[in-house]
Formats: sequence, C-alpha cells, structure tokens
Amino acid sequence: MLIPSRGSWLHPNNHPRVSLAVNFVLWKLLLFAITILTPGPSYDTSSSLQFDGSGANRFSIEGILTKYVSWDAIYFTQIARDGYRLEQEWAFGWGFTRVLSFLGRLMADIGLTPGIFAIASAGILLSHICHLLSVLVLYNLSVLVFKEKSNISSRRLAYVSALLHILSPAGSFLSAPYTESLFSFLHFSALYVYTLSLKIHAHDPPNHGVIFSTFPVAAYRDMLLLLAGALMGAATTIRSNGVLSGTIFLFDALLELKALLYKGGRLELIRRLIFLVLGGTCIAIGFAVPQYLAYMDFCVQSNPENELRPWCTLTIPSVYSWVQSYYWGVGFLRYWTISNLPLFLIAFPSLWSLLHSSLWVLLGVGEQDPRKLTNTRSSEGLVCRLVLPQLVLAISTLASFHVQVITRLASGYPVWYWWLATTCSSEFKEQVSKQTSTVSSKLVRWDVMYAIIQAALFATFLPPA
Repeated sequence: MLIPSRGSWLHPNNHPRVSLAVNFVLWKLLLFAITILTPGPSYDTSSSLQFDGSGANRFSIEGILTKYVSWDAIYFTQIARDGYRLEQEWAFGWGFTRVLSFLGRLMADIGLTPGIFAIASAGILLSHICHLLSVLVLYNLSVLVFKEKSNISSRRLAYVSALLHILSPAGSFLSAPYTESLFSFLHFSALYVYTLSLKIHAHDPPNHGVIFSTFPVAAYRDMLLLLAGALMGAATTIRSNGVLSGTIFLFDALLELKALLYKGGRLELIRRLIFLVLGGTCIAIGFAVPQYLAYMDFCVQSNPENELRPWCTLTIPSVYSWVQSYYWGVGFLRYWTISNLPLFLIAFPSLWSLLHSSLWVLLGVGEQDPRKLTNTRSSEGLVCRLVLPQLVLAISTLASFHVQVITRLASGYPVWYWWLATTCSSEFKEQVSKQTSTVSSKLVRWDVMYAIIQAALFATFLPPA
C-alpha cells in the first residue's frame, strides 16, 4: 500500500484519515481491475439471467454489474425487487434488502433502468461507501479505546488496524451488493458509541447524594448506551450474527447486578442496569422483527388450504433457524465432513486470527491483573468486552456454520485487527514474541493474497463464497 515519506501531506502521521482514504481507493481499483479483467463467462449463469443479457460485454456497465452480482447477491437483489416470496429467502438479511429496495427506487428516480440494474448499482455504491466509512470509524474507535497509550502509539495502532480492514480477506464481498460493508459500518459505529459511553462512565464525578449534580452527564452516557444498542439492533437486521453483540450488554448487566448485591440499590446502578437492559432489548428486537414478519406471513395469514409449515408449531418459531437448518444444512458439526476439509483449510487463517486474538486478550489480561477484565478505566477492560462477540462468533462458526463464511464475517469485528496490528508492528515488538510476530505477518500476507484470488473467483461465480 501507499506509505509516503514523513514530510508528505499524505503520511499517516500527518493526515491518517486522508492516507487511509487514498489507500482505500487504490485497493478498490486493484480489485475492480481483477474483477473486470477476469476472462470467460461465469460458472453459473444466474447473474447474467438477472440482467436479461447473458452475452453482454464484460467491459460494459451491464457486464460489470453481472460480475458483482454473484452468489448471495442474486438473492439480495431479487428480494429487494420482488419482496420475500419463498421461505428460504428469509435466510437473507431483511434490513439489507429493505435498504437495497429503497436505494434502488432512488437510483431509478434519477434515471437508471428500474429493477435489478438500479438495485445492483445502488448495492455496489452502498458497499463501497460503507466500507470506506467503516475504515474511518474503526480508526476513530481504535484511537478512543487506546487513548491511554502515547498519542503516537495509539494513532499508529489505529492506522494499521484500519489499513488491515481495507485489506480484509472479505475482498469483493465488501464491494458487491452484500451485507458485510453495511454491517461493519453499523457495528463499528455501535462499538464506538458504546466505548464513548464507558469512557464517560469511568470519568463521572462522584455523586454526593444530589441526583441532579450528575444527571446531565449520566443522561448523556445512558443515551449513548441506548444508541449503541439501537445501532447493534440495526446491524442485526443486516446480518443475524449482530445478535452476538448482546454478549457485551449481558456482561455489563451481570457486573451491575453484582454491584447492586454488594453496594445496595444505589440509584446510578439501577439506572445503568435499566439502560443496559433497554440496549440489549434493541439488539433482540433487531433479530425478532424479521422472524415476526415471516411468522405472520407463513403461519397466521397464509392460505388455510395450505399445510402449515413445520417451524410454525415450534416452541420458538424462528424462520431463520429453520431455513438455515432445513435448506442450508447448518447445525452442530453437520459441516464436519471429509468433503468440506478444503473449506476448513481456507477458513483456518481467519479462525486462527479470531480465536487466538480472543484468548490473547482474555488470558493475557487475566494473567497480568484479573481486575482489569471488568475495569472500564483501562483499554484492557474495554477490549475484554469488545472481544466477547468475536469469540462467540468464531466458536459458533467452527462448530455449526458453513465455515468458509468466516473470511467475510470477520470483517465486522475489530479486536483481531488490533491483535494483528500490535503483533506485526515494529513499534510494539517488545510486547510480543518473535514467533508470534512471524505468524502474524504470514496471516496478513495470506489475507491480502486470498482477497486478490477471491476477487477473481467471485467474478466468475466460483466457490468458495
């Protein structure tokens, strides 16, 4: 990537966000060139049939759109145009298809051909914008979390982490009409707001018994906590794994309950617990709303002559869980077959990064000082909270999911970027062993190499996806 001389206006130490934006554009141009220059027709013709022009020149606008509308993007764009017609379509993010549908209509209003053409164009534009925004938000989040470090160290760590997000192994999935970019933007934004609320909480002035003396600060903190929950709920409508971020709120709620037991029913503790529950409820609503809409469609308002779908009578009638299991074969150890071994090998670097960085944080902090695990005043305490959904995601993917999807799901979680940035950078070499630094450097090279190869595979509708 582009790293100008120290005196340059584009040097990371001078204008890090501008430097990140320039590197973002260069990386996207490289992936775009690979995409359009990949020869031959797609392995699957579903993309070209979407545009009613299977013989379109690959350098035409339609030909370019065809290369980006592969795999799940076909479902997303069709659902955005036609709505949810088939049961299996409910596996695809309800929030994302609603956003695509709205933006597709806007694009049609400004002159693009209505339908798939406008929707696909809107989806590609949305993914690029949200990916850039998520890079910048991750940079700001990193600076905020590691503020206690020296100014140069925190900004260096933030810059390298954001740069790694640009080079994510998700590759073309962050450019196509897919959920990853929008999810990353919403999730990073939620974590930024959440971290800000904790920073305010940690520096609250002591309460001397007069409620209103701290109410403005407390109210601002609690509103930020609620906003963080709302953003995580919105992210959950985009990708269902957003619900895992509820572990952060659950962790904090348990700490507040413990404090209530030991310190009594202090007003500030009760108030914070209430807002933690409200924030967690927002996340749950983000998952529940699509389930409710599908339940009403298939189980309540369906034609009485049709046989009721099996999932309608389950104790928890979740269409998402049913579709994932029945149509896509998702379940505990169901993906653990010899034929899927190559996919496990492809997923291994990302899984290793997620799992190892999670344990590196939790065990490392626990060995140094277990009290830091619950301390909001330190970066260690913050990172220990933010690592929870990443750890649960990695374990769930290894045990139950189509394991190869972790290469793109990982893009929306910050801690493994921080681990790679810390272990790869010469500035932090005193904190890590030479072996760890070597492994991390190889993981970064793999991520970049895989993203480039995957761009060519995606353009021709070849697995993995």
